[in-house]
Amino acid sequence: MALVGRKPKPTHLKLVSGNPGKRRIEQNEPKPAVGVGAMPRGMLNADGQALWKELRPKLERLGLLTEVDGPAFALLCEWWGIARQAAREVRELESVWTVDGQGRERRHPALVVLKQATEQFCRLAGEFGLTPAMRARLKVPEPENSDEFFGF
Repeated sequence: MALVGRKPKPTHLKLVSGNPGKRRIEQNEPKPAVGVGAMPRGMLNADGQALWKELRPKLERLGLLTEVDGPAFALLCEWWGIARQAAREVRELESVWTVDGQGRERRHPALVVLKQATEQFCRLAGEFGLTPAMRARLKVPEPENSDEFFGF
């Protein structure tokens, strides 16, 4: 049976985005430890590995990447790698159209892969707060002691 309706917003996102309706916020969801662990071996291509190395510390610092997020984060990086590889292939094409075995004109397979990989990456990026629309919803509170924030 499929779940219906809007996906619930995680509590940590509710807390940082504010509570305009002033409804009670249930904080009964699991709270896994921050830190995703090691990069999976043999799964990610070079572009995916580079994205993992770039985003992992940033997301962990924000508390958005936990020990149970590894597989989803790995898929995000994998789709990024696939999209980058497909984009390179598309740039090298003379035309985005190709003729199939029956003589019909079709979009080049690399273009189709690029479109699908981009869609999957964007969907997963939203789950980690990596899209402008998701970031616009977040309101990160300022630190209580600004001296500690700036290291003075």
